[in-house]
Amino acid sequence: MTVLFYLANNLTLPGQILAGRTERGLACTYPLVILFGIFSLFAAEGHAQGSAASIPVGDARLTPALDVEYVTSDNAFLAPSNEVSSTGVSISPSLTLSADKAQTAFDLSYRGRFAAFDEDELDFADHFLTLNAGQGISRRLRLSGSLGFAREHSDTFTNLALGSAEGAQEQVSFDTLRANASLTYGAAAAKGNVRIGFGLQNRSPNNFESLVGNSGFDSARTFAEFLLRISSDTRFVTGIEYSDVDYDRGATRDREAVTA
Repeated sequence: MTVLFYLANNLTLPGQILAGRTERGLACTYPLVILFGIFSLFAAEGHAQGSAASIPVGDARLTPALDVEYVTSDNAFLAPSNEVSSTGVSISPSLTLSADKAQTAFDLSYRGRFAAFDEDELDFADHFLTLNAGQGISRRLRLSGSLGFAREHSDTFTNLALGSAEGAQEQVSFDTLRANASLTYGAAAAKGNVRIGFGLQNRSPNNFESLVGNSGFDSARTFAEFLLRISSDTRFVTGIEYSDVDYDRGATRDREAVTA
């Protein structure tokens, strides 16, 4: 397996991050160390089986990955004065289970991003779960779709922390659900393909609803497009799309659009 380490100084968790952390902060830090160890074992297993960076699981393949980053900021809260510096470590593990057999293909993936800082309120835990699938109905007709869930923090909390959310012990986070489906007509190697499809999305605050509840929305889109193969790696795409966005609060932000 390929393990990517991007560290500014070294691979160890800096001592200043652990020093003086609250019980909640330490509760966030320890899982990072555990995750690091678990995915390091996956790395060794993947490396032992060759350079493919994946592990056979029946007819499928499991691909683990791990990214570690050392992060530092001289002005963590974007304050105009009384700037606060902060240092932290983020660990991003991912697992992808994929298979491609005959006319059917799928991949199921999980990606996380967990961070611990010396300023506890900057800690976060993001989660991304995605399922992609494709099914060949005939030689010229293919159906594909995807489902996704994300719980991720919002960087705008750095500003909220200076105002209404001052004293809060966690970052603002949002839950997002996505569903997409499309039908493609035309052989995979054909000069041209036609595709129609739709997409649905729901975004809602996971916390601080009184502050950011007006950022939640539901959206829907439908589209039709024509794809023309120009060369083996170049395609010309043209089409039309209709989208409708409906915010939970503030009808003046709702919108409908047609783009081509």
